[in-house]
Amino acid sequence: MADDDLLRGWKEIATFLRTTDRTAQRWESSLDLPVHRIETSRSAVVFASRRELGTWVRRAHTTETVDVAVGLPADSGMSFSAGDRIKRGVIWGTAAVMVAMYLLRMGRIGPF
Repeated sequence: MADDDLLRGWKEIATFLRTTDRTAQRWESSLDLPVHRIETSRSAVVFASRRELGTWVRRAHTTETVDVAVGLPADSGMSFSAGDRIKRGVIWGTAAVMVAMYLLRMGRIGPF
């Protein structure tokens, strides 16, 4: 591992992944983010390779195991594509208009 390939600490790892320290730590435990530790007398020093992280991101993105932009596992049921988000917005917007029309018709709210 070349010195310029080395990322030292969660902050550098998270910056490389364009996420937060906590999300990078969560990805390590839940999605096998490739980080390494050196145990010291006080605590563990965390480091990672840019090359390994780049490979992990490409693999995760192509197999759709993680939505890197959102930081959620694809099978969590909470990761939506842009098209899905638009559809959900249209559905909720239509529902809101229908409720408003119903309330207007029933005289529960007055005209604006």
